[in-house]
Amino acid sequence: MTAMLKFAPSGVYVMCKYKHETQQAMLKWAKDNDIPYPLEGSKLHSTIVQSNASIPNYEDLNREDVNWEFTIKKMEMFETRFSSLSGKPEAGLVFMLDAPELKELHLDLRKRGANHSRPDYNPHVTVSYFVPKSINISKLPLPTFKMKVDKIVAEPIDVDWIYH
Repeated sequence: MTAMLKFAPSGVYVMCKYKHETQQAMLKWAKDNDIPYPLEGSKLHSTIVQSNASIPNYEDLNREDVNWEFTIKKMEMFETRFSSLSGKPEAGLVFMLDAPELKELHLDLRKRGANHSRPDYNPHVTVSYFVPKSINISKLPLPTFKMKVDKIVAEPIDVDWIYH
């Protein structure tokens, strides 16, 4: 008997989530450095792939037994698609990661049929989507804590969130 392949109807989003201790370290760093609206708790993640093409048996990617640790290489700011909360120009702040496991999984998912909105994959974690553009990130201390992964989550893309 042939096994049935299961596909997400509108594409798939695969991410890693971080351990509680990492979430707490991130929040402390943000508070200590006056970073507004840091991502909290279960919202803290790194995208591995955001694909409008599905991946066969994507649910098999879900794992609770992940024990990867990544080093924060540098910080970057980026333009966001979100509206400003303060009415002033704002940007997102990310930590760029030395994360070979994420790169490897991303490439594997691409070989399995996933696509991605950017030509290059650069592992990162968003600290906040609402940071004043006037902040000078070169004056911020680079965090020394490790980004400790707890699990991998694969789910159908929420097209309402992505395209609205």
